[in-house]
Amino acid sequence: MTHPRTTQHSQAQHRTTQHSQAQHRTTQLPSRQ
Repeated sequence: MTHPRTTQHSQAQHRTTQHSQAQHRTTQLPSRQ
């Protein structure tokens, strides 16, 4: 916890990855059916 700015950036990136994964999962769901 040296720079709070770095932590915020890391969280922002992780959030973006989670959103991308969630969308991909939702797209795969109907595709599988």
